[in-house]
Amino acid sequence: MRSALPDVSLMINQKIKVNLPLNRHFIGTLKSTDAFLNLNMTDVVDETNMEYSNVIVKGNCVESVYLFK
Repeated sequence: MRSALPDVSLMINQKIKVNLPLNRHFIGTLKSTDAFLNLNMTDVVDETNMEYSNVIVKGNCVESVYLFK
């Protein structure tokens, strides 16, 4: 059973860390979200070529969301 996620709408325009299955994660700035917890993030660093990109994380993949400082 999944644990309750925080209200991510309060984290808009802040830097967050999103944990995904298989020990993966994204760190970036949250720009918007919707009722299905799809997260639209910007300034996400790609681990392979270290470039910034935009990422949309589907809500059913999210394990946890944290503010990142």
